[in-house]
Order: sequence, then structure tokens, then C-alpha cells
Amino acid sequence: MREQSTKSIDIQLSEANQIISTKKEHLSAVLQISGALTQNLSLHDLFAIYQDILINQLKIDKILFYVSQNSEWNCLCHYNTDPNNYDIQSYYDYKIAPKSGSSSLLKDFEAYFSIKLNNQSLAFVFLGGINNDVVESKNERLEFIKSLTYLMMSSIENKRLIQEEIAKIYYEREISNATVAQMMLLPIDAFETQKLKAYFNYIPHKDIGGDYYDIFEIKDNKYVFCMCDVAGKGISAGLIMSNFQATFRIYASQDLPIKDLITILNEKAYITTKGEKQITLILGYIDLNESTIEYINAGHNPAFLLKKDELIELAVGSTFIGMFDELFSIKSEKLTINSGDVLFTYTDGLTDIVNNEGQEFTVELLKQYVIDNKDKEVITFINDLHSYVYSYKNDMPYPDDISSMFIRIK
Repeated sequence: MREQSTKSIDIQLSEANQIISTKKEHLSAVLQISGALTQNLSLHDLFAIYQDILINQLKIDKILFYVSQNSEWNCLCHYNTDPNNYDIQSYYDYKIAPKSGSSSLLKDFEAYFSIKLNNQSLAFVFLGGINNDVVESKNERLEFIKSLTYLMMSSIENKRLIQEEIAKIYYEREISNATVAQMMLLPIDAFETQKLKAYFNYIPHKDIGGDYYDIFEIKDNKYVFCMCDVAGKGISAGLIMSNFQATFRIYASQDLPIKDLITILNEKAYITTKGEKQITLILGYIDLNESTIEYINAGHNPAFLLKKDELIELAVGSTFIGMFDELFSIKSEKLTINSGDVLFTYTDGLTDIVNNEGQEFTVELLKQYVIDNKDKEVITFINDLHSYVYSYKNDMPYPDDISSMFIRIK
């Protein structure tokens, strides 16, 4: 009896030691994975550690580990199997189909499980050779592997989300800086001399837009103005606009013949856009010594010149610039202007506005507004116009950048 009792104690001690040894292995595995996760290792190195733990500590004979990356399933870990033999598809029900041969994943492996976070499957794990031992069943070992895998994948996902958030914050900060820089390229709200007064308004569709407008004096009582719109929105349009602004400022200040000016602007724009973006614009000279306005409209919305009893649309010109290395059939027009005449220019974001009933803010509506309000102060005119437009669209979004410029001859 004493010998049997001693043997029983020895067995119990042996089993206890095995339990302790197993728990130590589990703890060691968790610490290894946790330590690896804090070291900023690559996915390749991290999965190498994970695979080593499963093979050498947990005695798994067969591994196939798929991870979701950019909407595709990629095998990042495999052992004693060829992932090329299988094709895993991510459908709503996560069906698994063999690529070749008669066997399937479910037949070739003893068990599989998925790792999900926020109802999104991040990984599929297939295992074979999950051996029983005295103190741990297959199910218990499988549950531990699941927990270990969840620890690793949740940490990887959290780190990815944090990196995305950091990148988003950095991007938003850079966009904010770029927006401020771009706004500095546009003239301030008002421009005024003894004989001319102008006011501007700009509403970007996004943080960075493709509209540009300007007016400045090139010699006594002679001014150059422009209103332009780069096709598209966002960063690319903003960069082209910034480049155009620099070019316009350099060459417009030289008081070149207007056809020469637009020819140069087209050449420079074509180099910048490589023929892939178009720029519409209207530019002109206001010469108060001669009491004339000379302009070219390059595919832009016609500006409105309002004289005492008529509205003239400034539509003569050429095609848009930036798409072709040479402009053909450039035409300009010179008109007489008098004290009290006004010039209104804008970009097509204004007439693209739609209200809740799907009705557009048409050119005809804009013309009527300009005619009815042309006698207002330039600042009041622009501010009232955009209050009117805001009321018209109600809660509908602005479809594009909106720029407008109102110039009155004193």
C-alpha cells in the first residue's frame, strides 16, 4: 500500500510538473509575442517568431496563416504546406475553395479559426498536427493558440490604426498649411485706387482649390486683371494654380500686347500641366487714360460689363490654355468704358449651384442679379450676392470652388 501511495504521489508530482512546464511555455510564448510587438519589428520578423513558437513550443506540425491586406488575403506564414495549392476568397460568408486537386483546406487541416475585430475578419489560421499530451487537450491547446494569435493581430491592427491616425493628422496639418499659403497668393478682399475699386470673394470647395483671380496696376491708370479656373479640384489643381499665379504676375506686369501675354501663359501652363489639365480664364487691360478695356476670354464664363443701359458679355477670345502647346485663332476685343461702368467676373462654381429642388442657379439668374444690384457699393454687391446664393442653395453643398470679382470705374 505504501509503495502504491508513493507511486501515486510521484505521478501527481509528475503531472503537476508537466502542468507547470506547460504554463511556463504558455507564459514564455505570450512574453515573446508581447516583447516582439513592442520592438517595431516587421511583419515578416513578427510572423517568424510566431511560427517558431507554434512549431517548437506548441508542437504544431502544419500551419497556414492568411492575413487581410488591402482587401486581399495574403499568406504570411506557412509550415509543412504549400499555400499555392489553395485559393482563399473573402466573400460575405468567407467561403474557402481549393485551387487545384481534390482535397480542400478543411480536409487538409485539423482545425481553423478566424480573428475578427469590429466585425471585420483580419486573419484565417489553419492548423494540423495538434497533439494531445497528458495535461493539455487539443481543444485547450487550440484555445491558447487562438488567444496568442488574437493578442498579436489586435496589436498589429491597433498599431496600424494609430499610424493611420498620425498620418491623417499630419496630412490635415500639411493641407491646412498649404491652404494658408495658397490664400496668401490671392489678393486681399479689396483693391482701390483714385479711379477704380474692386472687391473679391472666394469660397473653396475643398481646403485647396483651383481658382485664381487678380488685379493690379502696371502703370499709371492702367490695370491688368484675370479670373481663372483650373480644371479639377484639390491638391493638383491648387499646385497648378500656384504656378500659374507666379507666371501671371511676372508676365502681366510687363504690359505686353494682350495676345502675346496669353500666348506666353499658354506655353508656361502647357509645360506645367503636360497637356493633361486645362485652365479657363478671362484676362484684360483696363486703361483709364484711354477709357478702354481690352480682353481675351480663353474658354471661361463670359464676364459682364455693365454700362449705363446695357449688359455686354465678354466672350471673345480663344480656347482654354494648358492643353495644347500652341493656341490658334486668338481674338481680342477692345471696348470703351466710362465712369460708373462695372465689370463682374466669376468662376463656374457659382452657376453650378443647385437647390433642394434640383434647380440650378443659372447664368440668367446671375445676370438679373447683377443688373438689379450694379449700383451697390462693390463690397455690398459681393457680400449680398453670396448671401443670396447661400440662401438659394439652402442646405445643398457647394459643387465647386466659387470666385467672383466686382470692379467699378469711378
